[in-house]
Amino acid sequence: VARAIDEAGNVGPDSAPVTMTVDNVGPQITIVNTGAVIDGSVTDGSGVVTVDVSLDGGITFQTATLGNGMWSFDRAAWQGAVLNFVIVRATDLYGNMTTATAALAGYRLLMPIVGR
Repeated sequence: VARAIDEAGNVGPDSAPVTMTVDNVGPQITIVNTGAVIDGSVTDGSGVVTVDVSLDGGITFQTATLGNGMWSFDRAAWQGAVLNFVIVRATDLYGNMTTATAALAGYRLLMPIVGR
């Protein structure tokens, strides 16, 4: 709601209300299965537009199937090199993006130890 005030302090009437949406938070992603079918859930207050999957370390992404707060991707549909982990990214209606990473079934992620 807005209103004007002149130099004499007179206050004008309120304007009609306007609804504003402020959204700078990306969707929440879970990765449940990482076998032949990779899937999980995704939620966002504004609505999820796309979920994309990468099996080559984020070089390329392919679109996952999305519906009713769940997403899935059949690994047989992947074209290209496959590393031992999956990156999933979800984008909401306002362009906010979130990523999640998980080891593919049958693999373990090993992190290097750096010492001084």
